[in-house]
Amino acid sequence: MDNHISIFVENLARQNTGNTKGAWFTLPVPFNTIAQKIGLNETEEEWIITDYEAPFDIGEYDNINKLNRIAAEIENIPDYLWENLQDLLGSGIYDSVEDLINDPERVTYLPNILEDTDLGNYLVENNYWHEVPDVLTGYIDTRKYGQDYRFSTDGFYAKTGFFISA
Repeated sequence: MDNHISIFVENLARQNTGNTKGAWFTLPVPFNTIAQKIGLNETEEEWIITDYEAPFDIGEYDNINKLNRIAAEIENIPDYLWENLQDLLGSGIYDSVEDLINDPERVTYLPNILEDTDLGNYLVENNYWHEVPDVLTGYIDTRKYGQDYRFSTDGFYAKTGFFISA
């Protein structure tokens, strides 16, 4: 899993004069290291993030200390949450990356469940609703069963599996 956050930070005063002074940083990194490397000082104290590598959007003026905190907490986030971050943020369950970091248990994850038939089969095989004798499992419309369950739970399919708000 590629769980690093990198940002390209430029000295805004120099950028505005056409004399770009910037560098890539893999977070977390102390702000004074950034300031020193891009030449910030008393007269040139403004900076701007002009590029980034992360599975979420980073704005030009996002708080670097906040981004450092996120980067420091990434190792505590289960891989399946990080791999599905965009889907989770788009689902409405999490409002932000910080929200996910603070409450990773807000979702239940079923890996490799990528469509209604997969979900229905999982539910039947794990006796989720009722114990179904093997002789009857072939008569269950697992696609419909999975679809009904998905609608009733507000669950959703993501890149690597199915998520349910816990």
